[in-house]
Amino acid sequence: MSSSVTTLTSIVYHLCNVEEDNLRDKKQYEAQKAALLAEIHTIREAIVINALSIVNQQKYKQFIAHKYRTLTVLESLLEEAISKKESEYSFTTQLMKEVLSHTGVLNYFVQYHFSPTLDSQPAPSQHITTIEKIKLDVTAGGIAVLTKALMKAALNITPKVQDEIVSYIVTHFNSRRTDDLAITTFKKNYRNPEPAAIEDAIGFLTRMIDHLRNL
Repeated sequence: MSSSVTTLTSIVYHLCNVEEDNLRDKKQYEAQKAALLAEIHTIREAIVINALSIVNQQKYKQFIAHKYRTLTVLESLLEEAISKKESEYSFTTQLMKEVLSHTGVLNYFVQYHFSPTLDSQPAPSQHITTIEKIKLDVTAGGIAVLTKALMKAALNITPKVQDEIVSYIVTHFNSRRTDDLAITTFKKNYRNPEPAAIEDAIGFLTRMIDHLRNL
């Protein structure tokens, strides 16, 4: 299981270097997506089992830092490759988006559960824990879409800052339907939002505009 991230690296490298779309029908696409999901589950299990089996603190930190660094690079490679694709809706492009979404979820899983070991992440004691979460009249998916829109509107924002802002949103906000935002659900909608989440976000912004007009 220790080679699972290496397997994902191989998958991503192959996808990013495919010169032409080789997925011709939905059946092939669905089969590849199912295999990808199974691989992601294997990787997550491997990271947890291997991390918790390491006794030496320094080796433990190095292990987690390596997984975080690798997954971050894979996200960057996928984002760049997707931006260069001519057809946004081809099966190959859609599969790349799925890989990006799941890689992002996995990376955030590592950050969330092992953050004290990452230099780029604040220790738990540094978080402001006395602030009550702000409940918004929007679904968790809608909050993810709004966060994505904010990032798109920002100028020269780095991936590290994006991760920090996402972490802040998840820590300090929740939706009308839940007391805590699920990290994996939030990250998936952030990477590849569903139509219902987009509509919910638009509805929330429309209500905000109405509030502004009535000030």
